[in-house]
Amino acid sequence: MQGSASAPLNSEQRRRLMGWLIVPAHHKRVADGLTAEDLDAWRHEEIFKACGRGGLRACTQADYPRLMAHFLRILGRADAARAWDLRASCGGAAVARLKLRTEMDKARATIGDVESYVGAICRRQFGCDVRNATEKQTWSLYFTLRNRSRRKRCAR
Repeated sequence: MQGSASAPLNSEQRRRLMGWLIVPAHHKRVADGLTAEDLDAWRHEEIFKACGRGGLRACTQADYPRLMAHFLRILGRADAARAWDLRASCGGAAVARLKLRTEMDKARATIGDVESYVGAICRRQFGCDVRNATEKQTWSLYFTLRNRSRRKRCAR
């Protein structure tokens, strides 16, 4: 999410939603025989179902994860929709922590005591414990761990 939760969606977000999700979802619904509505009427109705707003220009940054989840679900991409639902309910920090935990589990075979390893990186780079790291710091830890564990796997 970019900016304040109450800031409107930017043009790139609106373009991404329309091109990647809304138009393909409408085509899928038409092909499946589930709607005969034109795109404009259908998308306004679906946007309202997702976040209670009448259109993309009325949506805010806080609505973006709910919109993504809603249209991904229509497209049949349940796993991706769940990730966006998590972001909508808990914020981006929860997603970052989940991804870091998953990467830590993967890296256990190459690094060993991953918790200590990541904790040391966090204390050295950010001066805090992993539990107190911000969303941005958690993403940084995720990418650092991923890159270092890949290097160690390749060196074997």
